[in-house]
Amino acid sequence: MHELLHTCRWLLVVLLVAFGGGCARPWFARGARLQELEARDEELRAERDRLAEVVETLRATSEELLASLEEERRAVAELTEERDRLAEAFAAESERARELDEARAAAVAELSRQRDNSGDSRAKVAALEEELEAAKQRVKQLERKLETLRVCCQMPDS
Repeated sequence: MHELLHTCRWLLVVLLVAFGGGCARPWFARGARLQELEARDEELRAERDRLAEVVETLRATSEELLASLEEERRAVAELTEERDRLAEAFAAESERARELDEARAAAVAELSRQRDNSGDSRAKVAALEEELEAAKQRVKQLERKLETLRVCCQMPDS
């Protein structure tokens, strides 16, 4: 009986090997699948480690960019303050220029009025000089007439 059992066992093994071993194949397949899964696990771990390095690099880069952005914001704030100061100075200078322009226009108007007045004054002076000259001429004529009358009348000079 023992031999019969041993023969049956061998027969069973031969049949399993011959017909693909319905029971044996899943066991071998499971081993191969397990090896595939372990290989895939190793690949995924390597990918995870690589991605962790990328994430760390990105984190460092983002911190640098944030620091740079903060510097840029400070620079923009300083430039904005400077622009505002310059705008105020420009407004003050524009107001001063407007005032100076108004003062210049008033001075030009005053000079023009004075020039017109001096022109009028010159004309008046010229007219007065002409009148004075005419008066001198009349005085001379009157002096000559008076001299003539003295001579004619022989008036004493007393």
